[in-house]
Amino acid sequence: MTDNINAPLEELVARLLENRDSLCAYLYMHLRNWDETEDLFQEVSMVIMRKANERLEVRHFKAWSREIARRTMLDYWKRKKKIPLPLAEEDLQACENAWQRKDAEPHLLSERMERLKICVERLSGDLRRMLGLRYEKDCSLREIASALGKTEGAVQVALSRARAALLRCMQTVKIS
Repeated sequence: MTDNINAPLEELVARLLENRDSLCAYLYMHLRNWDETEDLFQEVSMVIMRKANERLEVRHFKAWSREIARRTMLDYWKRKKKIPLPLAEEDLQACENAWQRKDAEPHLLSERMERLKICVERLSGDLRRMLGLRYEKDCSLREIASALGKTEGAVQVALSRARAALLRCMQTVKIS
């Protein structure tokens, strides 16, 4: 699907907001840190806003914006002096190929998200809270253990079991 945006600012902002979750997921996949992801998303957004002044013709916004995110991330790693870079160029390309396959079949992602929501709802409240602390708040095992009055080992085991339960559920839940 081609986007063919002739890059007025309003259209680029709308497309950026539509694709925020996808871009943040792409960045988080490489960074594994929500604060860094948010910071880099802001940098990516600023680059895209500057590009609006150039009146570019953008044929595939998702791929174009991911390329901006990739370059921004590489610059970030260089500034942080992460040498060697966390991922080699061929690994980044493999990730981009996977994202392109995902973009080609957006209905699969929405179906997976629906199944995941159902599966998360089936977990106990404690497990949902642990998963939220770990993956939404980016808390360490120690922070989760402290917040819940448990040992780090107990949290680690519980999270492992929760992920296994989600995997089993995802493999069996059907969306009607």
